[in-house]
Amino acid sequence: MAVQLIGDKTIFAVEFQQYDGDERMGYAKIWFGGKPLGTNEDLIFKSYLIQGLEDLLLSTPLVSNSEMNPKNLFHYLSININRTDSFRHLGRSFGTFCDDFTIFSHSSGNDIHVLWKLHNASTPFSDLNKLSQDVHHFVINKNALANLVEAVIKVINYR
Repeated sequence: MAVQLIGDKTIFAVEFQQYDGDERMGYAKIWFGGKPLGTNEDLIFKSYLIQGLEDLLLSTPLVSNSEMNPKNLFHYLSININRTDSFRHLGRSFGTFCDDFTIFSHSSGNDIHVLWKLHNASTPFSDLNKLSQDVHHFVINKNALANLVEAVIKVINYR
């Protein structure tokens, strides 16, 4: 089956290709501001993709340190996520296609902030091996995110 692009890669989009062997599965990649998250070389369940996107919509405000630059905030969250329960809810997962990334999100007003970083540039996936290991930061309006999540659910025939 052909790759479907839902959204605009330069803004926010999801690439999805249905797996012919099982209607519950496929290949996906998420695009935030032209930067990819995940590999489309790893088979995933649709439910993991949708749950991860829906979890972004549930992002909560940071209690402190919201004024840090994205790189310092990412580092701070990475250190503290396993030290206290007050940070665990900021960690995000989209299933195995994003296992090579650390991902956080939080809200601020009507916006969702997503921070992510590739763990290392030596993976079994050729598309990931070409990516930067920099900390990336993307901001999207909650309504725009909700509209895209709804479109993804419809296009990939999830529910």
